[in-house]
Amino acid sequence: MGQGWYGAIGKLAVAALLIGAVLIWRAEAWLYVDVPLEHADVIVVLGGESGQRVIGAADRNVRGTFYVFGSHMLTLDHGALPYAQVRSWFFPPEADGEFVTGHGPGPTYTLDFLDQMPLPGEAAGKGHACYAEGRVVYLSVDGTQGHAIVQGTVLHELTFTYTGGTVSALTCTCYETGLCKHSAALLLQLRETVDFLREEHEEAFAASDRFAAVSKRVFSHFAMDGSTGTCITLT
Repeated sequence: MGQGWYGAIGKLAVAALLIGAVLIWRAEAWLYVDVPLEHADVIVVLGGESGQRVIGAADRNVRGTFYVFGSHMLTLDHGALPYAQVRSWFFPPEADGEFVTGHGPGPTYTLDFLDQMPLPGEAAGKGHACYAEGRVVYLSVDGTQGHAIVQGTVLHELTFTYTGGTVSALTCTCYETGLCKHSAALLLQLRETVDFLREEHEEAFAASDRFAAVSKRVFSHFAMDGSTGTCITLT
């Protein structure tokens, strides 16, 4: 009985090795892409009837003037680092019916008085840690529309309305009720960014109705790997 089991296990191991070899051999065919995409690098490829189907592309063509700002790169240039472009670095294209879940308009947060606002204890503590660790990997405000990407256990997308130093209609894809740690981290990062712009680039900030900031690590990986014609003026 024991020898029979050992023989069966041995045959299964050999079969697993053969299957693994076939998968490795087929990987090149599955991942091969010959679709020309201007200013884009393929990030996700799935086999279709033709064996080649691009379902996601990351636009890494970055141009503009950027300020070195703590753990982030910051720009006031119109057209530099728009949310749709940076989103393509992290997520596949949005499918029909995708949406961000919120819980009504929610409270309004005033950045200048953020420390005095009663934030939920757990969200405040974890949010501060998230902010301090540089997990707000992207943040932008265009007019009054704000977007952010925050690294938690998984990446989360956040949207908000920004008007004169206040944040409202804050939503996060983590689906938590009330203020979550990702939202708290966003508020802290936004306050730091706005304070920096007011202190260091007051005139340019006052003249612009948008800004975008991305973490140095992400910026280096996607925009400065030498594979695209990046044009950057650092100040």
